[in-house]
Amino acid sequence: CTTGISIITIAAATNSKDFYYKKTTTVGSPVTLTATDVSSQGDNLSFANGIKAVTVNIAPPDRLDITAGPATVTTVNCSLYTVTTKDSDGIPSNVTLTSDVNLTDASNGGFYSDAACITPLSGSKISIPVSTNSSSFYYKKTTAGSITLTAADAPSQGDILSLANGAKSVTIAEAPPDRLAITAGLAAINIGVCNVYTVTSRN
Repeated sequence: CTTGISIITIAAATNSKDFYYKKTTTVGSPVTLTATDVSSQGDNLSFANGIKAVTVNIAPPDRLDITAGPATVTTVNCSLYTVTTKDSDGIPSNVTLTSDVNLTDASNGGFYSDAACITPLSGSKISIPVSTNSSSFYYKKTTAGSITLTAADAPSQGDILSLANGAKSVTIAEAPPDRLAITAGLAAINIGVCNVYTVTSRN
């Protein structure tokens, strides 16, 4: 299914010709394939159309993909990301059993279950429920740098899937300053003594 066609030819003294069909999206009702006579050979034949209803099913998932979430964040952001199971054509495909997914970043960031990034995910793991194809998590890293978020299959529920890892590159930038702080200097001083203090901008 590499070279697209819209016309086939049934050779003389034969009665059939094969073609290949592929659809990478699904619809709610069957696809109708139609064969229409477009002969230009003066054969004086007029064929009624041939039709066939074909239901397009989604293939089983074979990979994980981090499908939503920003590629650039700051050190104060708590960012939402989504992991999706997909088939070989990249179409979201439901799991038939609950599937666990391990999350890593090869760094010191944190994975959380809430939008404030307060509650860590137990074991840095999320679960994709049966008959669905996605689950989300929150991520925060308080130091700047470039990291790769990785979602890896953790088949601990008796499922027979072996899903390829999903990955997403994320750049964490220092957040701009939004406040001042007096960060150095004595808290108790003697009368008449000149003391030094430091004002620092912070995010």
